[in-house]
Amino acid sequence: MQQNSWPFWLAWILSFATIIAMGCSQTLRRVHPWNYVSFGVFTATFAFLVGTVTSFYDISVLALALGITSGVVGFVWILATTSGFDFTRKGARPFGGFVCCLLGAACSAGCSMWRRALAQRAWSMLKHCSC
Repeated sequence: MQQNSWPFWLAWILSFATIIAMGCSQTLRRVHPWNYVSFGVFTATFAFLVGTVTSFYDISVLALALGITSGVVGFVWILATTSGFDFTRKGARPFGGFVCCLLGAACSAGCSMWRRALAQRAWSMLKHCSC
């Protein structure tokens, strides 16, 4: 998959076309049989896009992304089921800002682990160099 980039570009074009079609046509969004069809096509094209994009990454990066996503979804689920706080009245901005901060912190932690591993590899290569 990494040598052939055409599945990625095909998935990207299909996803973009689906978004444009759903954004421009009110029938695809609101009329009974077509809204289910367009949502199914949207889900399938984005599943294909995510599948092609993830084939380019290492498994450790994918595991980190899965862990961050699971943590955020779990936190939102626990907060929504146990608290009496209504986020719909306050708007999504404060909660969205909090989730962005949480994701930024998790990503920076992942980047620091990646930098540390890269620095260790570079140092080990320099130690074994016979310059």
